[in-house]
Amino acid sequence: MAAMANESLPPEAPAAPGGASVLGSGLTCVGRIEAAEDLTIRGGFQGDLKLDGRRLRIEPGARVESDVKAGSVHLAGSLTGNISASGTVSLTHEARMKGDIVAAKVTIQEGAQFRGGIKIATG
Repeated sequence: MAAMANESLPPEAPAAPGGASVLGSGLTCVGRIEAAEDLTIRGGFQGDLKLDGRRLRIEPGARVESDVKAGSVHLAGSLTGNISASGTVSLTHEARMKGDIVAAKVTIQEGAQFRGGIKIATG
């Protein structure tokens, strides 16, 4: 049923503060992302990622070409680029990465492919 001009529609629900976004597996984006919320990438992304201290998840099968600045990064897909994280960077056994990591903590599971340097950042 269509709303009549003089009927008021219910207001949209406000977005959750500090929510999360997902780039789906059927999506490839090129550009720049700056966000104050967590981000999960399941598809492709090429550009710059700045997540203002939030979490980035790159899922299995995802392909990312980007320099990343985030609070923490969980990599299970493919990343070509550098990571700067204030927290932990985790590479799973499925991860493929070419680039340097600067983070407070780095974990790399057996089977991950990593080519680059690691610098542990302190306070």
